[in-house]
Amino acid sequence: MRIEITRKSELVTTNWSGGTTTQLAIYPSNSSYKEQNFLFRISTAKIEDQISEFTPLPGILRAIMILDGELILNHKNQYSKKIKKFECDHFKGNWKTTGDGKVIDFNLMMAENVSGTIEACTLEKNSSLSLELKNQVQGFYIFQGKIEITDYAENKFILNQGDFALLFNENKKDNLKIKLLEKTELIIPKIDLKL
Repeated sequence: MRIEITRKSELVTTNWSGGTTTQLAIYPSNSSYKEQNFLFRISTAKIEDQISEFTPLPGILRAIMILDGELILNHKNQYSKKIKKFECDHFKGNWKTTGDGKVIDFNLMMAENVSGTIEACTLEKNSSLSLELKNQVQGFYIFQGKIEITDYAENKFILNQGDFALLFNENKKDNLKIKLLEKTELIIPKIDLKL
């Protein structure tokens, strides 16, 4: 297992038409969101306009989870869906999509040969869990709180609020131990690359 940790202080926030976005990870690392030549991109966004228009992303599959607030997603000629905290919607990037609501969200964008999901959990201080890594790539985003990760080699990593860890599962037997140092809201993107 290989772990890449990005601290909150290292993240770059940029503007988009409806607010701001912060890229947590892009893969391969030399790919570009602007050129849309990535296999996956993980980000958070703050939607500051009540009505926002999502950037068209042909050939990209999208998953969005609400971290704070409520959002009505309107996919023209498809469907509308109201999503609340820790609820998700999956949709195609070439759909004409607008949002109604001011929220903070978590985004997973994937090329068509990639699949993935987003999960969220709220964990109490001093609790712990053991995770077997079944996906090729898995992330941990600390929306609130603080955790300690111990890998199979007993290496320990502390993640604080706003930090992000990306884990590449290079050995199917890898597992992790997670200790909660504070009550924590943990966002976990899971990605399978079909190469």
